[in-house]
Amino acid sequence: MAIFDAEALFSNDQAITITDTTVASTNLIDLGAAVDIQPGEPLQLQAIVTTAFSAGTSLSITVQQDTVAAFSSPTSLVATAAIAQASLVAGYEFVIAAIPTTSEQFIRLLYTAVGAIDGGTVLAGINLDRQRGVNAV
Repeated sequence: MAIFDAEALFSNDQAITITDTTVASTNLIDLGAAVDIQPGEPLQLQAIVTTAFSAGTSLSITVQQDTVAAFSSPTSLVATAAIAQASLVAGYEFVIAAIPTTSEQFIRLLYTAVGAIDGGTVLAGINLDRQRGVNAV
């Protein structure tokens, strides 16, 4: 299991219960003044299913950025593939190998469901490194 910094968490066992729609991560990350998110080592997004999803067709995760915390006009940086509900068991990991450069102040996750996704929870945050043995997107 990964080690996360509380200030770099998007979702801390966030319940994802949505139908053919989207929901934002519980937390956003404020990068402060608009700066390059990764002038050094690339940062990874790691999202781990902590409770299996019991229904739905699929779930994907998009990293979004915006200049305001309300995300009134967000832009997408990168997204995972849609993962079938049958694969969304406890321990499944969505991994984005490197978060693209951003010059906007705020970043968050957007969970997108196909079908009535229910019963699952996700732990997600930014990591410098991750446990090996999982597939990167």
